[in-house]
Amino acid sequence: MKTTLLWCMTAVALNSTLLAQSLVINEFMADNQSTVIDITDNNFEDWVEIYNGGGAALTLNGYYLTDDAGTPGMWPFPTVTIPAGGFLLVWTDKDSGEVGLHTNFSLGKNGEFVGLYFKTGGGFTAIDTLTFGQQSSDISYGRITDGSQSFKHFGNATPGKSNQTSVALPNLLINEFMADNATTIVDPSDGGFDDWVELYNGMTFDLDLTNYYLTDDPANPTMWPFPDSLIESRGYKLVWADKDSGVGGMHTNFSLSKSGEFIGLYFDTGSDTVLVDARFFGSQTSDVSSGRNPDGGSSFVFYSPATPAATNTGRTIIIGARLSINELMADNAQTIADPSDGGFDDWIELYNDGFDPVNLAGYYMTDDAAEPTAWALPDSILGSGEFMLIWADNDGNVPGIHANFKLGKSGEFLGLFFDSGTDTVAIDTFTFGVQTPDTSYGRTPDGGVDLVYYATSTPGQSNNSGVIVSVEKLSDTSIETFTLEQNFPNPFNPETTLTYSLPTDADVSLIVFNMRGQKVATLVQEKQIQGSYRVNWNGHSDAGEVVSSGFYVYKLEAGAVSQTRKMLLLR
Repeated sequence: MKTTLLWCMTAVALNSTLLAQSLVINEFMADNQSTVIDITDNNFEDWVEIYNGGGAALTLNGYYLTDDAGTPGMWPFPTVTIPAGGFLLVWTDKDSGEVGLHTNFSLGKNGEFVGLYFKTGGGFTAIDTLTFGQQSSDISYGRITDGSQSFKHFGNATPGKSNQTSVALPNLLINEFMADNATTIVDPSDGGFDDWVELYNGMTFDLDLTNYYLTDDPANPTMWPFPDSLIESRGYKLVWADKDSGVGGMHTNFSLSKSGEFIGLYFDTGSDTVLVDARFFGSQTSDVSSGRNPDGGSSFVFYSPATPAATNTGRTIIIGARLSINELMADNAQTIADPSDGGFDDWIELYNDGFDPVNLAGYYMTDDAAEPTAWALPDSILGSGEFMLIWADNDGNVPGIHANFKLGKSGEFLGLFFDSGTDTVAIDTFTFGVQTPDTSYGRTPDGGVDLVYYATSTPGQSNNSGVIVSVEKLSDTSIETFTLEQNFPNPFNPETTLTYSLPTDADVSLIVFNMRGQKVATLVQEKQIQGSYRVNWNGHSDAGEVVSSGFYVYKLEAGAVSQTRKMLLLR
């Protein structure tokens, strides 16, 4: 049952132009968990739909979107035209560096303001604004008739399309799946341990699966059609994702990847293909399934043992989320002060990379692999895409989140564990080496596999705004000449790699300058031994700001010699 939302719409007097009056915010979603996919990054991003109800096409030069009434010019529309009676989908994902319509702000699922403005000679004119309250997952809010003054909640949203085409779809869901079936269940058609997907029918009637499709590619929603069959009321349907559709029955023409990918359930209405349910998942563990808790619920957890074609209720939940140790600083000299005592304590940052909020009860952190439950995380909720800052200061008596251990700047083990009640499961562990003062060590991107050093750390925030300064030594072989290679790729967006070689040990600096000669980012500033090196730059300044498109110069100095090259950033 979806939560009823309380909304407050602001009436707007439109006195600018007839063209401006024809534009409205027609529909939006501020908690998109599985409704529509942004194909530029394969994520479920929130969105706003603009509708042109006038009789002429409109070019949106001079129009702006914002989530702050005090900053009406927050995000300018690029040169884009909406035809008469047409719709425009804008991703409110705080990712304006991507190609397409992506704003520099995101919507708040707990409620906020959104406004459409037009810039005139005298300032900004409000075209359409509204203030909304707490949002429910996968429910949009839009005009009952496109462009009208009456609003309703849509359980089946229509981003980029008329609200009058909304199709009431049955409650058919991807309920559980396994992408690394080693010993759990045998496919009777060939005796193999094939991967599988389980559907659940939450309706009070049997459902015909004709015109439904499964896929692992959002660009190909009709990849595998279901054969003519029924799924019973409150029942389950097991589909073998084994790339073996030639045997007939419930065998798809694709297989699942244990390293993570996409599963989508679609329905063909006859005039359109509609997303019914979808799941992006990360790296999977052998014989551990991922499924809803409870059947048909909104939260996904990991199950062992799995329950293919049976209820998830009553099974052992071993892990409730995708949590990772995202960043740490083991030698905090002056970067950030612990507000509880004003000291520069070391810290650890956790990140929830899943689609669901996580109750941290049952999770533990430790710097001793032999004692996985050394420190219990607080009984609190970490939302999807959110970060938690933990002070590693062995000072649990002060307010805030303080671990009962410290980090060693000379390097040590760090682990995140979960206690299932029957076993302690490692969620994320690694061992780090000697650390540099005020340089953090973290994942790129957030929740990713690769770990790098950040000159500008981001405690409690996304690593995407940090300045990567990791230097990888490529070779210990004898180097005869001092060389600075051309960066690759070039042009680049969002990051590039710089490679250089040193014939002798030297004090090295590698600095990026803009075309006015101003220093933008210091990538290397240290003594290095002879050899070849590789450095990544993510297009951020030393202040952590995203730099603009244009030419930049990078200069390598090693002792008395130096060399420069030019590179081009295109956003």
